[in-house]
Amino acid sequence: MATLVIVSLPEFVYQATSTKNDIITVAAAIFCFLTVHRLLEKLNINDLILLILCLLFGFSSKTTFMAFIIPFTLLFGLLLLRKYRLGIWIKLISQNRWSLILLIVPAFILSQIWLFIHNYNFWGGWSGPNSEVLKYQQSSGLKGGIANLVRYIFQTCDFLNPSDIIFNRIFGFTISGTLQKIYEYFLAPVLGDAGLHKDYSFNILWQLHEDGSWFGPFGFLLIIPGIIYSILTGPKSLKALSLTLLGYVFIVVYQIVWMPWNNRFFSLFFASSGVCIAYLIKSVKIRQNLLIKIIKYTSIFILFFSCAINSNKPLLLSPNKILTGSDLIPFKWPYTVVNDSIWAKTNLGSNRLYYAERHYGDQRVSLFTKLIPVDSKIALVTGENTWIYHYLLLNPDVKFTSVSLSSLKSSALEFDYILCLQLKCNLNNIPPNSSVLWYSTSSTQQGKLIQLKR
Repeated sequence: MATLVIVSLPEFVYQATSTKNDIITVAAAIFCFLTVHRLLEKLNINDLILLILCLLFGFSSKTTFMAFIIPFTLLFGLLLLRKYRLGIWIKLISQNRWSLILLIVPAFILSQIWLFIHNYNFWGGWSGPNSEVLKYQQSSGLKGGIANLVRYIFQTCDFLNPSDIIFNRIFGFTISGTLQKIYEYFLAPVLGDAGLHKDYSFNILWQLHEDGSWFGPFGFLLIIPGIIYSILTGPKSLKALSLTLLGYVFIVVYQIVWMPWNNRFFSLFFASSGVCIAYLIKSVKIRQNLLIKIIKYTSIFILFFSCAINSNKPLLLSPNKILTGSDLIPFKWPYTVVNDSIWAKTNLGSNRLYYAERHYGDQRVSLFTKLIPVDSKIALVTGENTWIYHYLLLNPDVKFTSVSLSSLKSSALEFDYILCLQLKCNLNNIPPNSSVLWYSTSSTQQGKLIQLKR
């Protein structure tokens, strides 16, 4: 039952077809919990090695995993040290010293430490340019952390978009809008802009895609109560698990500014809580069978709904269409599936460039692939938040190097081509006799491909 609740969390469903790495860190966290549980049952070198490797892998997958590592290591480390005396640990290490020495090799590989060294040498910071890191670092101190925690609690009250449609049709108001008004009237005057990113204002939007969705009604009604109940009444290992998840949340809300798409950071918190859900349901003594049936069928409905009405990749909508009441009428669905769904738009998934062509408004990616020979060296000059993923995906044998416009002239002779995206390429910055192979006249999606003459 707990597994069904987890896999039906809307944000988790949307991330399943995403290129983001949040699900990987969720898997790493769950694996760490399972491994440390085995260690608490019986201390052994194999599980200890697996635990170390998984912690390193999780951190290399997403640096916010450090917010999990800190409380996990403190809490479960304390449990392990209390259960096994120091002499037992010394004996374990001495008997397996060669295994621990050999552990250096896979630990080095899974940690991907060379990437952090490269970032530090090239950008001046282990996670990238310090100027970029500071943009997303919460700088309002304790007030900003508390403010963000309050905002996330409001966002966690996610009863899905159809409930807003139904309430608006019957009562003339929406639940999300009511929550927004409560926040603005009672809390916004106190919290102000503390913890907010300077470019965004706080809004409660029950959206149907991975950037704006949250974790559905069970995130608020089942998972959070389950974690709190586990902390209050659970056995020591379950208390440690729940406190680890809570500690992870506190670190995230304190360190990272609030942004509309921060939902992804909470996948680890919600999706790793399955054992807390199971413990809570098992503890209910009144009408337990009825409760289980309600949770089961509701979870199945949410799972199918989230899969079918993912606004980026919908089955029962046109891509990126805002859901309305008429879209919930079943007799319209066959036509939508055949003509407007993502499967229809992409010819059953065979058109891998559908999103790029829709984003740019032309076929520049496929044209680039036709014009550029294998092993070419490309100077990539881009604006802010430029889409480059499709170029990398379709051209694995082409070497791309990010170059600033100001340094283009001095470094141009190192490349065969220049690809400019979302900015104007100043022709004064490139060598003479270069030829333009393609350019876009779009004011919103500028671009130019230039072949350099040597």
